[in-house]
Amino acid sequence: MRDGPFQAKLKEKSIDIAVFFSLDQTPNMNIVYFTGYSGLGIFVVPKEKPAFLVVPEMEYEKAKKTNNKVFKPDGKKRLLETVAKLVSDLNIKKVGIEEAVCSVFLYKKLKKAINARYVDVSEMCYETRMIKDGNEITKIRKACGITDRIFLKICKKFNFKTEKQIKDFILNEFKKNNCDPAYPPIVASSKNSNQPHYSGESKLKNGFLLLDFGAKYRGYCSDMTRMLYLGKPKKEEVDDYNLVLNTILGCEKALTENKKFSDMYDLSVKLLGEKSKYFTHGLGHGVGLEIHEAPSLSIGEKIKIQESVAFTIEPGIYFPDKYGIRVEDTIFMGKNNFKILTNSTKKLIVIKKGF
Repeated sequence: MRDGPFQAKLKEKSIDIAVFFSLDQTPNMNIVYFTGYSGLGIFVVPKEKPAFLVVPEMEYEKAKKTNNKVFKPDGKKRLLETVAKLVSDLNIKKVGIEEAVCSVFLYKKLKKAINARYVDVSEMCYETRMIKDGNEITKIRKACGITDRIFLKICKKFNFKTEKQIKDFILNEFKKNNCDPAYPPIVASSKNSNQPHYSGESKLKNGFLLLDFGAKYRGYCSDMTRMLYLGKPKKEEVDDYNLVLNTILGCEKALTENKKFSDMYDLSVKLLGEKSKYFTHGLGHGVGLEIHEAPSLSIGEKIKIQESVAFTIEPGIYFPDKYGIRVEDTIFMGKNNFKILTNSTKKLIVIKKGF
């Protein structure tokens, strides 16, 4: 269990316990992070005593296999009743919850079970999960390697006719590598590439082809975007591509510890120059159990670059009714230096075959 640093944060904020819920079929990633358990139940972290899970009878054996302290309700007692009983001796005055997860209905039931002041601990969870250990980085690195190999296969034997065919190929390759997609792959041809989160299945056309995909290996994500060009690019298109390429290269070169992540966003805007008005999203985000985690490489982010953080850099420009260009790497900040984990070439791949 990895709740030590989080418990230290609870003590610092005088929060007596934190309570996490996983009450539907979607795993709560904070519970997964702290315990390795992805089933139904409630996870409780006291600021001083050992953390524990309370799970339904049907999940009890599954939960025990995760080597956590596990309880189940007695008789007809419900999960919250069991939690309240287990913490009844702790003199609880302040409880931490995830506000985005805890519905009003659930909050009312929780307030009735444990009468205390409630505060949001989501940010504390993000900060804890942001620092990756060696095992986590190994999984992210392997996810990146799988992503690289799939991209190379796409480029070597390019015989696709539609965006859907490429997406299906990517998804099938994930299965072959015993992993899942970190998110639905984005395959955007020609004008479709000017939509950062495009989701369609059009026929391929001459012009830029944006490929944004990542593997999820043993729960951990990778994220990469590369550009191909179908046909013969015009000078203007090559110049626009090189602008984005030089922006990501310039940002990566400038990565140093203790610099704010928001400073990296500011640098990307400066490097894009007058075309930065076509840059419509943040420069990047943290990656881990989820594809979007802390930190955010955007305006106002106060978090500084530090050792053991995995994140993306993904500058892009999107021209209305023309095309979009984005290049993205997954990066890990090691001790005194950074490592680019997505090693696919960032050179513009030209597929001369026309459409």
